[in-house]
Amino acid sequence: SASSDKTLRAWTTTDGAPLGKLTVPAEVRALASTADGSQLAAGDADNVVRNWNVASIVENAADQPQQPVRELKGHSQPITALAAAGGERLLSGGADGRMKLWNTATGETLRDFDHGGPIVAVAVRPDGRRFASAGANGIARLWHPDDGAMVAEIKGDSRAAQALARGAAAVNYARACIEYRKEEHREAEETLKRETAVVEGAHKAKEQAD
Repeated sequence: SASSDKTLRAWTTTDGAPLGKLTVPAEVRALASTADGSQLAAGDADNVVRNWNVASIVENAADQPQQPVRELKGHSQPITALAAAGGERLLSGGADGRMKLWNTATGETLRDFDHGGPIVAVAVRPDGRRFASAGANGIARLWHPDDGAMVAEIKGDSRAAQALARGAAAVNYARACIEYRKEEHREAEETLKRETAVVEGAHKAKEQAD
């Protein structure tokens, strides 16, 4: 786990007992497992992604100072999202609106994507052939990793849009039901008038017969 208290912590999941702790240079805003689980990438508030060996956390009960395996520098604002992209690749998103693909072994930036606004989440398709970025501006974008081309863009909250469409359909159905009931009411009134006239005629005929 990672926290704004500038620590990475390891736990046993069976009983919740702490295993180790590592104090890091800045508040941690994002965390991802890399290198087949042997390393952790921490996205920090000082605009740097730091890679740490998991063993340096698990075996560090005394919180001894450690050096990161590598520091990935390139964002101009705090890191807000991380996602493993397979092998030695890592995807990062920042408040600067940039999404970057890194080679964690060399620290090289492989690709730079311009989301156009502060990023709140990034994701990688299981086969690694598509990347996604979601922003605080309500826009999500889908990217091709090879050339950095944008494949698709989604604006707004799709769930809210679906709920709005369902609500509009319900309103239209209710209006149709109202019109149908109004027509039924008009027909009933006409029937009542006809039957009332018949009854009144019968009363008059009876009075004349009497």
